[in-house]
Amino acid sequence: GDDCTLLGIIGNDEAGRRVSYLCAKAGIRSGYLELVFSRPTTVKTRLIYEDRIRFDHETSDLIENWCEDRLIEKIENLCPKADAVLISDYAKGVCTEKVVQAIIKNSKMSFVDPKTSGKKYKGATLIKPNISELPHNGLTTDEAAMEMVSLTDSILLVTEGFAGATVFQKDAPTHHIPAKSVDLRYDRGACGCGDI
Repeated sequence: GDDCTLLGIIGNDEAGRRVSYLCAKAGIRSGYLELVFSRPTTVKTRLIYEDRIRFDHETSDLIENWCEDRLIEKIENLCPKADAVLISDYAKGVCTEKVVQAIIKNSKMSFVDPKTSGKKYKGATLIKPNISELPHNGLTTDEAAMEMVSLTDSILLVTEGFAGATVFQKDAPTHHIPAKSVDLRYDRGACGCGDI
């Protein structure tokens, strides 16, 4: 396996301690996690019976300036040493524009799984929005995707559930990747992979 480091924030709570423990157990360095007493560690609970029910304990408030500065300091230390950086932005207030841009500017390659779209991801190597996360604004999916490519100067991989995924980039034809049929117990297209 590859050498991984987790960077982000956790709260001073049982869930935060569990994140640190599970990282250590899996061989993932967690020393770049910032402990923030004023925020809970995000906890997502899924109950699946006939339908999926979700209970989340989290905040989406923007992180405070001191926390943003601490994360950027860690980013400037860690990211230049990494072969690639994955940014998972679920709009929980941690991936501010300043944090995201610090990661992109200090990384050899940066890959983004965004909850939102926009210029804060400008310069990322690849951005992977779900089709529903593209700002269509009356545009077709292809037009909206190419607008985002133009805005961010990035390769775009738009996931489309059971339809597969499509790659969009400047000065290149679009490339569709069909989904492969797999026998699943649950409909993973209706919820994220982390929900199962």
